[in-house]
Parts: sequence; structure tokens; C-alpha cells
Amino acid sequence: MFIERLKKDWDRLPPGLKKPWAFKDALQVHASCGGFITILETLRKNIPKADYDTAVTTLQEQFSLGYLDPDIVAFLENGVPPVQLAEVNFVRNIVTSVEQRKQNEMHEKERELAERVAAATVEQIRHKFNQDVDTLKARTQCRDELALEAAKDAKKGQQYTKDFMDKKCKLNFVGDGKDSFPEVAKYLSQLSADDSVEKVYCEFGRAVLGRLLDSNAGRPPVFYYGCLRDDQKDVKEALEDLVYNFWDQSDAAPPKSRPVETVADPDLVLLSWSNGQPAFPEQLLSKFSEGSAGHKSIHDMQKELLTMFPNAQVQGSPGTGRGGNPRATGRPDYTIDGGGRPLDFTRALDKTITPKSSFSAERKVYVAAAKGKPSLVLDTNYALWVGNETDEETTFAPSEIAGFNLGTFEEKVVSGMGEKELSGIPFRFPSDLCLVCYEKKL
Repeated sequence: MFIERLKKDWDRLPPGLKKPWAFKDALQVHASCGGFITILETLRKNIPKADYDTAVTTLQEQFSLGYLDPDIVAFLENGVPPVQLAEVNFVRNIVTSVEQRKQNEMHEKERELAERVAAATVEQIRHKFNQDVDTLKARTQCRDELALEAAKDAKKGQQYTKDFMDKKCKLNFVGDGKDSFPEVAKYLSQLSADDSVEKVYCEFGRAVLGRLLDSNAGRPPVFYYGCLRDDQKDVKEALEDLVYNFWDQSDAAPPKSRPVETVADPDLVLLSWSNGQPAFPEQLLSKFSEGSAGHKSIHDMQKELLTMFPNAQVQGSPGTGRGGNPRATGRPDYTIDGGGRPLDFTRALDKTITPKSSFSAERKVYVAAAKGKPSLVLDTNYALWVGNETDEETTFAPSEIAGFNLGTFEEKVVSGMGEKELSGIPFRFPSDLCLVCYEKKL
């Protein structure tokens, strides 16, 4: 490489400037060759082979023309081993491009994984939802059957009563009645000469009905036809009451009403019970970002439940089915004071993006962006904003963007602590959830 560079550099010189190579000039070219080889070797070890093979041809051509010498000399004079590719201008873009592509690929894989996890979660929720729907349908069918049986009993009892009245209420009578039917004579004897003809006939009909309902057997049949006007419905109702009362006390009559069987609410897997009605836990929607396929699927299940069971409810807080033994969730206990959770690990986050030009939140705290990290804004409503203040799309690798014991501080001895004050460092945090005020800033 050194000889080839000397030859090409000689060939590019104008005829009047060509002269034998001096040791100092040749040594500079030799140093550039060594630096270039070292940089290429480091590059080869840090990027995929296909990317290296694509880049090395162009780099070798540029090196042979001397274009890369200034950057190589700056690297040799200012750099400290091992080689930091980000400090070499002509390979910085190559490394950045490769890292950007890797991050995009990783992001795409994470997105695909999140989609698969979301789809599996929806499938699991759908399975539990279908189980509960089948349970609710079976419960509804059971209650419908009980109601139907009760209705049949009522209809059957009513039919028996109508048949009995058809047989017993003809009130037909033939004969002089007085000698052969002492019950009729008893009723007739209570009448006076001042009673109307209508009353006589009505009392006679009631007397005949009373004889028919008498349980004593062996008497001859009675045939009596009584005709009533429309304004004499009270007479008909009075006679019907006699028949109904007799029927209710008869051994052949069914019970007035079937004993109501208490049907316990069955256990539900996903849904819950609220005032005897199934309830859909609305917090299931929070597992998926609004507008996603998972969010739509959960919303569709909610609508299905309300369509099938119009009295169903939607609960804003998680519900539990009746009965059953509690099961461990299989996750560590991340709860903090008050029962809250710092992060829902099952939720796929896809927050709204606000352009920098339209960002108008009033800032309470601002942290400028550092290398490889975004800027942070805490607004007056204590909402946290993660910012990309560059003009290009940026992907950040997973890293800690804020924490405790990371700030600058001045060591001071705290008076009154006695032996407990050993180091003089005032950072005594029990956890990373503490609020820290430094120079009147949060």
C-alpha cells in the first residue's frame, strides 16, 4: 500500500514538481497507510461484513487519491488507542448509518413482537369472553325455562278452573225444587214478598250453585238456565268467586304458584357481576393504545355483550367473578405506596407525537438533550415530555434517561448527625421515588 501510494502521488504531480521522495514526506505517507489499515481493521470488526465490503472499496479509492489523509493525520495526532470510529470523520457516517439501521431493525422486531403479544392477549381475552357468554346464555335459558314452567302452571290452573266452571255453572234446574231440594227451599225461604223478581231469580241461582258445589254425592242432576243483562256483571262475578274459592280448596287444583327456585349467579372468568347483571371491565381497553387493532377488538366485545344482554353494564374498575380460588399472577410485586404501579408491563405504549413547533406546554423543569439521550420537559401539570429537538428522526437505544444520584452536588457535613454522618454526602435516598430539591429546583 505504501509503494502504491508513492507511485500514485508521483504520477499526479505536474512534470515541473516531480522530484525524488524525501524521507520526511515518505514517512508521512507511510504513517497514513498505517493509520488507514488500523481504521479499516477496527471498522471491519464493528460492522456487518456486507456493510464493510460495500464501504471498503470506496474508502480505498478515496485513500489512494489522498482525500483521507487529513482525517487520518488528525486521528494519529489526537486519538488515543483503541480506535474510536466516531472520532474519524470518513467512517463516522458509515458507523452511524449501520447503527441507525440496526436500531430500526430492532425497533421493527420490537413492534412485531408487541403486535404478536397484543394479538395473543386479545385471543386470550376473546376465549375468556366467549366462555362467559356461553355461561350467561345457559343462565338465561335456565331462567327462561323456569318462567315458562311457571306460566304453564298458571295456564293449566286457569284451564282447570274454566273447565270446572263449564261443568258446574250451568245452573240448570228442572222440577218443583221445594220438596226434592231442601237447599233451594232454604234460600227461597229467606225471601220476602217485597223482594224483586230479579233478586228471587239471583238467589235461586246461587242456591242451585251451592247445591252443586256441595260435596255430598248421590243427588239427582239440577238444570237451571239463568240469563243476565250487561249491567248485572256483579251477579256473575259473585257466582264465579264461589267457584274459584271452591276450586282453590280442591285436592285436584295445582298450587297457586310454583315455588321460586333461587338460581345463583355462576362464576365468570373475565366479566363480573354488578347488581345481578353481567359487567364488562372497561380497564381492558387500557391494555391497548387507542386506534390499535387490539383496542378495537376489545371495544367490539363490549358492544357484543351490550347487544346480547341489554341490561349489562360497563365497569370502570376491574371486577371479579364470584367464587373460585385466587391465582398468583406470576409477576414480581411492583406496587408502591398507595397501591399504584410505576408501569403497566402489559401495555403497548404509543403516545401522541407533538411537533416541536406546536409544543406550548408551560415548562416547570427542562433537561437539555445529552449524547444519545433525549431532552426532558416536566410541565406544570407534572406531565413528562420526551423530546427530540433535532430536525431529523432519531431512534434512542434503551438507556436510563433520569435517575437519582446522577446529579452534581457539593459535599457538606450535616450537623447534628454524630457518628451517622461519615461520608458527608447528603444523598440518602431510600428509593428512586423520592423528590429532590437542589438550589430550589426539583
